[in-house]
This record gives sequence, C-alpha cells and structure tokens, in this order.
Amino acid sequence: ATPEPLAVRVSGARGPELEAQGLDVTFRGAGYVELLADPADLVWLGEHGYLWAPLQRDLFSGARTGSREGNLDFQYHTYDEMLAELQRLVADHPAICRLYDIGDCESRHWSWDNYAESYDVWALRISDHPDYDEAEPCIVYDGRHHAREPVATEIVLAVARHFCENYGSDPAITDLVDGSEIWCVPMINADGHQWVEDVDPWWRKTLWDYDQDHHVDSGEGIDPNRNYDWHWSGGYWSDETYGGPAPWSAREVAAMRGLHEQQRPSINPSYHSYGEVILYPFGYGVDPEPAVTEVAGEYASRVGYVSQQSTTAHGSSKDWLYGTSGCVSFTVETADEFIPSGATMEAVVAQLLPGSLWLTERLHGPSIQGVVVDSVIGIPLAATIHIPEIQEVYGNGELWDMRTEAATGFFCRICPATSQTLTLEVDADGYEPKRVEVTTGGSAPTQVEIELVPDSFQRGILAGIVSNASAGGTPLPGATIDVRPGGPQLLSGPDGAYIGYVDPGSYTVVATHPSFAPDSALDVPILVGETTEVDFALDDILPPEIDGTTDYANTSDDVGPYEIETTIFDYSGLSEAALAYRMAGGTFLEVPLEPGLGDRYQAEIPGQPHGSHVEYYIRACDPGGNAASDPPDAPLTLYDFYVLPEVTVYETGIEEGAPGWSHYVVTGGFVDQWHLSTQRNHTPLGTMSWKCGDLGSGDYANLCDAGLETPEFVPALDSELRFWHWIDAEVSGSYPGYAYDGGIVEASVAGGPWEQIFPEGGYPYLCREGGTPGPFPAGTPLYSGTEDWQEARFDLSAFSDPLRLRFRFGSDGAATQEGWYIDDLLILGLQAPSDVDAGARSDRAALHLALTPSLVRRGGETQIRYQVPRAGEIALQLFDPTGRCLWRQRLDVAPGLGSLRCPLRDRGARPMSSGIYLLRLRAPGGEETGTRLIVFE
Repeated sequence: ATPEPLAVRVSGARGPELEAQGLDVTFRGAGYVELLADPADLVWLGEHGYLWAPLQRDLFSGARTGSREGNLDFQYHTYDEMLAELQRLVADHPAICRLYDIGDCESRHWSWDNYAESYDVWALRISDHPDYDEAEPCIVYDGRHHAREPVATEIVLAVARHFCENYGSDPAITDLVDGSEIWCVPMINADGHQWVEDVDPWWRKTLWDYDQDHHVDSGEGIDPNRNYDWHWSGGYWSDETYGGPAPWSAREVAAMRGLHEQQRPSINPSYHSYGEVILYPFGYGVDPEPAVTEVAGEYASRVGYVSQQSTTAHGSSKDWLYGTSGCVSFTVETADEFIPSGATMEAVVAQLLPGSLWLTERLHGPSIQGVVVDSVIGIPLAATIHIPEIQEVYGNGELWDMRTEAATGFFCRICPATSQTLTLEVDADGYEPKRVEVTTGGSAPTQVEIELVPDSFQRGILAGIVSNASAGGTPLPGATIDVRPGGPQLLSGPDGAYIGYVDPGSYTVVATHPSFAPDSALDVPILVGETTEVDFALDDILPPEIDGTTDYANTSDDVGPYEIETTIFDYSGLSEAALAYRMAGGTFLEVPLEPGLGDRYQAEIPGQPHGSHVEYYIRACDPGGNAASDPPDAPLTLYDFYVLPEVTVYETGIEEGAPGWSHYVVTGGFVDQWHLSTQRNHTPLGTMSWKCGDLGSGDYANLCDAGLETPEFVPALDSELRFWHWIDAEVSGSYPGYAYDGGIVEASVAGGPWEQIFPEGGYPYLCREGGTPGPFPAGTPLYSGTEDWQEARFDLSAFSDPLRLRFRFGSDGAATQEGWYIDDLLILGLQAPSDVDAGARSDRAALHLALTPSLVRRGGETQIRYQVPRAGEIALQLFDPTGRCLWRQRLDVAPGLGSLRCPLRDRGARPMSSGIYLLRLRAPGGEETGTRLIVFE
C-alpha cells in the first residue's frame, strides 16, 4: 500500500489552479479547498505561499478495518456481493428486471502481476417491459466513477432495491416503473474498487498501465470523470485527475457512453463522495438552461444538501451528457468524507433515498415529450431536434441538438415549471424537415407527436398480413419477414400486419415463425413510391408444448379430489386437452382439462380408497392435428401416486425431557448452549422446549456452533418432519434477506456425514459473514430474524435407511439476541402397501437440489448436493440464461443424499460467463427439479 496522505485544508485557494498542478483536490469550498497531500505536495504548497492546516476529521473512517472485506467496513458491498444482489433482484422480480453487462473494465484486456481480477460494468434495467425499449422517459442512476467513494454504489443499489421490492404493493412506485425506463449502474470502476478493498483505500482512478510493465504502480490510472469527451484535457499521467491519453480511453467510460447514447436519459444523478452538495454543469462557468438548476436545486433541498455550479472544467460525465443530449445530469457529492463508517453510510443512504426516488417522479413533471414517426407508415424515426430558444441561448452556443431514441422515436427534455414557448426544428435523413411550436410548463409533460414526410427517396413499400392457417386464418404476431437478397427484416405486429420500406427490385420474401412451416413469395416486385402487398398463411407443424404437470405425491387423503394442473401452449390454440387416469392398471378414464389463467389447465381425479394406485397422463391436440402427451411416451410411462394410511414414526413434545437426544459443540473453538428450558413453550398445557441461548431469556453467546441431535429412527414411506420453533437472531439491517446468526437442520444417514436439509418454502435468510464470522459459510440458507412460534416442515421422502436429525445454531462475533427454541417434533409417514418397498417411493418424490455455494466465481467449480428417492441413473443439465443446454452429465446413484463436483465450463471447456444459470436434475423415474446458480467474475 502507498503511504497514507494527509488531509489538509488550503486557505485562499481555488480548486482548478491546484488541480492543474496535479494535486488531489477533494472538496472546493468558499475561499478554500481540501485535498490529500503527500510530503512533496506540502512542500510545494509552502513554496508557493499557500496556507494549509490538517483537517480535524477522518475522511476514511469506514476503511482500514482489517475485516474479511479488506479495507472497507462489512456493510459495504464487494463486487461479488453487488453482482449477486443485482442477480437476486432479477431472479426475484423477473417481470420488471433485466441485468446487462454493458462493457468491460480494463482488467478484461490487461493483466498485472499484482492484480489478478477481471471485471465488467453491470447495469440493471427496471421497467414493466424490461426486454425492449418503450416510448417512455429514461433515468440513469450511476455510481462509483472514483474508486475511493463506495457510498455511491450503496445508494444506487438502494434505489434499485426500493423500486423492485415495492413494485406491485406501492401504487406510486408501480406507476413510476410502469411509465419510466430506470437504469441503475452501481459500480462503474470495479477495478479501482477492488484495489481500494485489497491495497489502497485512497486510490481514486481506474487501473490503467501507463508504462505497460504489467504492474500496478502508484500514480497510474485514469480519472474516469475526466475522460468524457467534453472540453477534455489529458494532463500528466500521474495526476490524480489525469484524463487519459484520449477521450473514452477508459473502457469503463466507453461503456457508459454506449448506454447513454442508446437509452437517451433525461435525468442522470451521478453519485460520488464527498461534500453534501449537488454540482450541476458547466464546470467552466457557462450557465445551463434553467431546467437544470431548477431540478438540481429541488433535489438538493429534498436531501438536505446545497446545489452549486461545478468547477470541474474538463471531461466530466455531467458536462458531456448535458451538452450532447440535454440530459439534466449532475454530480451528487454524498456524505462528508470519502468512506464513512458502515453505520454512517447506511444513514447517508437512508437520507438520500426518498429524494433520489423523486428524480424518477420528476421525469413526469414539466417537460416536452413525444415521438417522431414516419407520416406514411408510422415507423419510429431516429431524428434530431434543434430548439433555438435553448441551443442558441445557453451553454455558450455549444449545446448539441437532441436526438430521439432510435428504437422508439421518443424524446424528452425536462422544462421549468414556468410557461415558455419552444420551437422544435425536427429533421431526419430521407425526410422533409418540420418546424413545430409548443408551450411547456405547469406540472405535467407537454406531449407531442411529430410526423415527418418522406422526401423524394427512391424506395417502395412492402406490407401485408401474416395469418395462422391452422387456426382459421387468425392473425399471427411475431412472424419474421425476410426480404432476400439484401433487403430488410420486418416483424408482424399483434394484428399480424407488417410494413416497411424496401429499395426497388425483385425479391424473394420469406415468412417464418417458431412452430410453423415457412411460406415464401417469389419474384416480388418493389416499385418506387408504390406499395406491394404480400400476405402469408402459415401452417402449424409442431405439437403443443406440455410442461409443469402436477407430480402428485403419495397421500393419505382418501376423500379427494386430487387436483392436477398443467401448462399447455400452442400458437394455434387447442382442439382437445384431457387428463387420462386409471386405477391398478385398469382402463383409462378421461376428464377434459379446463383452461385457467394464462396457459394453465386443470382437472380432478376423484378420491380413492386407501391402498389405491393411481396412474395418469396429459394429452393435447391442436387444430392442425398435431398431438402431444406428458410424459412424452405415455401411456408407456405415467405419473402415479398411492393413497395410503398415515403412520407416526416419531413424536415428542419435549415434556418428558427428550430421552435419547444429545447436544454438543459442532466445531472446535465454538460454543454449545442447547439446554432444556421453561422460558418458552408451544405444547398445550406444557412447560418445556429446547433452547440454544443463555438461561431464561438471556442472549446466546458469541461464536456458537451448537448441535442438538435426535435419536435415530427408521423413516416410513414418504416421511415428513414437522416441528415448531421460535427464534430471535441477528439479521442485517442493510441487506434484506441476509443474517449473521441463525439455525439450520441437518440429517445423517446410517451414521454418515451430516448434510443440510431444506424446509418447504426454503429458509428465509442467507448467511452474511461479519467481521468475526460464525460457523456457516456466506450464502448458507438459514432460519433467523425475530419470529413467534411457527411450524416448519421438511420432506424426508428421499430417506429410507436409519436417520438422525440435528438442529444446528451458529453465531458470529458481534451482536447477540435471545436465541432459538425447538418444540413439538413429529415425524409422519405412510404405511407402505405390499407391492411398494417402504424405502423406495413408487411415485415421483419431491426432490432436492442444492449448491455449495450458489454464488460461484467464473472458471471455478461448485459442489452439487442432491437427494433422490431411488437408485438408478440421474441426469444433470446446465442451461444458460437463454435456455440453451451447455452440458449434460449422467451417472448411477444410490437413493438418498449424494453430491458431486461440477466444473463451470461449457462444452468447449471454456469458462462460463457471468450470469444466472439453471441446473436441472432428472432422477430415476423421470422426476425433475432445478435450482439457480449465479456465476460472477
């Protein structure tokens, strides 16, 4: 690490003059600046007559902690944790979230002998239609241009969490997501972040090897917030504000340029630290339009900051974004130090969050919004818009014309609340320019649609309808129309219609669609200025897709009915769909499937007496006569279940003192506090329960790893564990769903190793390691939080050999709470009929597939743990985010718990890229289960 610089205040100085000398200016006040100075800097200041004094506060109180996360307090996200959180948001809120790798950090293209990471720049898109652009205003929240400013990452993550987790429950948030395009980029400079964590908390710049010696040297790197192409100036390579050898030479900045140019945001808060000030353009003293200062001022008042014009004269993101696109962009200097303590950072985030959400609301305030479209066929246009009342008045005449979003033709420019008349001079290649006057102001957007008339271009129009011949000629949306050779590719809309411009000539036009045979039209003439209409009728050639059929479990319910659901999809609809079932190998009976929501269908099998063996399958047919069944080879293979009487395997209310139970320290160096307690009880009229914690209501100790073990028992067919528990354990206040302390349940088969088992619905928390970690690895699912008595249920159907269970509680070295209570344990099963081995389910048992850990670094491997109901061949498949199978593995296994190690490489032995993958297990008999695997860099 480099020597620690001294934070000083220099009186009577201005930021630009000291920054020009290469000094590390950290804050510009009224008549003074603050900077980080090494001994040579202090000598220079004295020689040039500057008066300085050490700052009386620490600018890095959240750094140098010596915790597992290097130089930062544990409340800050690492790169891996940030990526995992973004991926969790996508996985938990798939209807409104998509995650994009928008570009590389320098480490993707360069290697150093003292830095081994390689990172990407990630952006989260939040929208009610996240897969495509809509004609809606856009906001981009970004953070972490500068490495030593980690609070910026935290506020952007907090914004993303709030939008995702309150969508659908908070009407205001739901309206904002439905009507806006929201992008969150929490960590632009991931290389620099990692250098701050591992080596030097004072590091500001990216990692960039000036002398190309493949070694990270002090002073190297590019200041990413001086690398944008607006009044850019490089400076000297070792300056803290070095703008790089050329604009966009920092790959991270080039990634942001691509995002902004594609999405055309109207507002962009860029988070930094420190100063508690909102800095608006321009940094060289030229005034922006009033809308910029108005929004910056209102935002500042909402978060308790002040707003003022920036003095960063060269290459800043806000100057470039405002100057080139009219986006209201400003720097948010958070906190009053670079790296506040973890607790202070959380308070800063809480202070900024409401006002930051308001910025998205401001998209729907006074502004001018609209679309530019072709007047003949209505397609959106990539156009430029010149507003002389703005471009020719503000910004010293340097402001660029606005550009519409290419995919939608949409534009938005934020306006003041005061009324004003603006002239829009609109132009696009191949169209006659148009001049429109609009009046803005008030409290809502001024909406306008601008149609441009094509000029004397030498093209024709191809149009038509694509229909579904197998469904009586109904419209077929989503068909692709290829104009060959060399023509455009068009797409049919919801009404089956398509339209587009084509150069004159003779073409072959081909219409294609998944599940349909293609249709072609030969020698289609396109004439200048004329419309050629070609319709297509496609025949459905693939059978319906059947998936998600209820895999009904063995049951003790002899009353019924037994509800069976399935998903059936076919582009042409269904002419027939039925559930076929039989008893004891007899004749099949059929029940029509009734449609439900979406593509779900449902039917019922009547209740059957104990001892019954029920078999069933699904069949469906589309109007084109294409038929399918599930299972695919039915009736050779069938779904099946037994109706059997229930038996009790083991039961205790702990009132008798739980004979045969034992407890102990699981891992040496930790603590066991399990004991019989009368403090809390669940049994009616009872008094006793097991507790892990101190006597009475006392808190558990630091660094517990306490195991509470049941007597051994032999499971029945389809056994289930039920117990009641009460818990009060430490969770994370900053990261919902994460906990530092808590409990898990484990199983040991025939005296073998202990393996974690999983409840119905899963554990509610994941373990997050603190400064002094407990016994559970990060990411371990567990019970935690503060919950009154609640019942937990665990499927033990995969077990047949003698079994013991263990309740295991772990705590870290920080805060403690009351603990974990266990009471009223019950293990039930089914009485096996004579033709069924009690140790092997005949039906499709509930399977379990777990990963250790579920977050895995790219190029590594993971341990896959599974439990299966019977011996035989299992098939494991890995699918990428698009659904493509990357590899398969088959092996013979014994029933019960098992594990294998899996290298994370595709069929070409290449390391898998970052993303969310699906692991799917097919067990002997055809049962399937799956789980998500998150791969990070």
